[in-house]
Amino acid sequence: MGIPLARQERDWYRIGLRIYRSTMSHWVIRCSQEWLEPVFKRMHQVVMKVCTVLMADETRIQCNKEPGKKASSECWRNAKN
Repeated sequence: MGIPLARQERDWYRIGLRIYRSTMSHWVIRCSQEWLEPVFKRMHQVVMKVCTVLMADETRIQCNKEPGKKASSECWRNAKN
């Protein structure tokens, strides 16, 4: 539904279902690991075979719980991460 899990939790509760956001969060993580990660890895393999130069979006984001960084610092991800 494209809405935060906390809001979904309240919406489900209103119709009589008790689905905790922690449960939904685990579902999202598991689906990502089992379905999206293999697709990403395959796409990465294909791209690395045919491209000699890759462009990247270096939009900075706030670091949260990243080793060696304060939570208020900015960072971005690269292909090594």
